[in-house]
Amino acid sequence: MADSLSAAGVDPAELMAQVRAEVQEAHMQALVQTLSEKCFAKCVRPSTSLTAGEQACISKCTDRYFEAMTVIYQAIARKAEHAANS
Repeated sequence: MADSLSAAGVDPAELMAQVRAEVQEAHMQALVQTLSEKCFAKCVRPSTSLTAGEQACISKCTDRYFEAMTVIYQAIARKAEHAANS
């Protein structure tokens, strides 16, 4: 496949970098969507503006979500590294 890409004038490494960037962008969009839905549902009550309490709740909710995702990604990375070294 790399040969056919090269023959077509496409750098396989560049193509993979572009695919990775697009996948990362899709993950970020999904993260923002999930975060918005969960924190909004948890923190915001119907009104015309956010209260200070709602703003603080959203901030804490967002922080907790990122902390949890960091722990999850680190665990996945450790398992992948362990599997690669086995």
